Amino acid sequence: MNHLSCEVTGDRNQLKWNGILSDLQQFTEQELKLEGDWSEVKSNCGFYMFRCSEVTISFYPSTKTLKIQGPKQLQYRTQLLKKCSEAKDENLCDTPNLQRSFDATLSQECESTPHCELPCSQETKKIWSAIQLLEKRLENFNNDSLGTSPKVPCQSCAINLTEKEELVERCLKYERRIKELENENSSLMTVLKMVGEEEKSRSANSTARPEHSPDNAKDMAWNDVVRSNGKNNDETSNPKSKTDKAKSANGKVSSSSINVDNQVQAEQKPWNVILGDSMIKNIEGWKLSKEKKVTSRSFPGSTIDDMSDFSKPFLRQKPENLILHIGTNDMSGESSDNVATKIVRLSKNINKQSPTTKLAISGIIFRTDNENLNTNIKQVNELLKSACRNNGWKFISNHNIRKDSLNRSGLHLNRKGVALLASNFKLALNSF
Repeated sequence: MNHLSCEVTGDRNQLKWNGILSDLQQFTEQELKLEGDWSEVKSNCGFYMFRCSEVTISFYPSTKTLKIQGPKQLQYRTQLLKKCSEAKDENLCDTPNLQRSFDATLSQECESTPHCELPCSQETKKIWSAIQLLEKRLENFNNDSLGTSPKVPCQSCAINLTEKEELVERCLKYERRIKELENENSSLMTVLKMVGEEEKSRSANSTARPEHSPDNAKDMAWNDVVRSNGKNNDETSNPKSKTDKAKSANGKVSSSSINVDNQVQAEQKPWNVILGDSMIKNIEGWKLSKEKKVTSRSFPGSTIDDMSDFSKPFLRQKPENLILHIGTNDMSGESSDNVATKIVRLSKNINKQSPTTKLAISGIIFRTDNENLNTNIKQVNELLKSACRNNGWKFISNHNIRKDSLNRSGLHLNRKGVALLASNFKLALNSF
């Protein structure tokens, strides 16, 4: 016996289970083919809950109500509604058989009854007409249930599906925000390390004393000179002076040799170049890496076409890596497609002039002096990211540089912005 039924309340279809819990458990296992655990919940007037990886079914004995939840709730709810419809069809299929037998009996009685004009005869005709009308309605209902009429989508199912999509979109949005915060955190940690190293170098330079400073006077020996009237005054002087001269000479030789070694080591370091417009004017290349020689050159007001000329002297020296930050001054007069196309063309020319140079393109930074351009800036960065992926270049995303990283002009960077941009460049240099 099928205990499943459906009640229509307004625009919603409410599933009901008119049997006991054991029947529902058997139905879930045999009909729905679900494997899971049943548990009793004493809150909300008490109900029973079935849980599995696909769906959660709640049964409220007091109201005989079934509630379907879970990742595949729409699928199983539709399946249960279909079973309810099939149960109705079976009941309706039995009804015509009873109706036919009743009609046959009634027709036989009418044929055997002599024709009369009494009121009872008129009433009998009315009843017969009503029965025929009910037969037609029943036939139309069967046709509708078999799918001859267009199906109307379940409004409650559509609402649940919309809510689920909104929740999924929120989760994805939160995940993206978490990744952005993690990247920003790593950038800030790198900035703090750079600031700490800079403070250490400053303190080391301040504590270092020059060779002939007054503090080192204690270590210098005084020479006693015996004045005589002879010509060989130098020979009569204390012999310690000769040893001091020799020591000073040896000291000069050792310091000069150290300088030569340092110069050789600097020449052996990989050479990295950062070229860009005024956005990188406060980037100090020598602070970005101890293992690599980094040169940062800013050309304020330069456009992409200008940079094709400014980059040639650097490319003749064949740098190992090159970071290109350009496009800020092209946004106001060019479309996003043109700006991206020009930067890609410039990057390909750089590869032609110096094939061994590895290239990284720095994304254009958002601005507040003309926020209408930010939509185009976003499109340019997306196009550049795709081009870098196709050509084997690196793309530096500067999404962590926001409004609070700009100065009053709304275009150039303040101290925080410079530190974040330097951190982004440092991460890119370490990844080459």
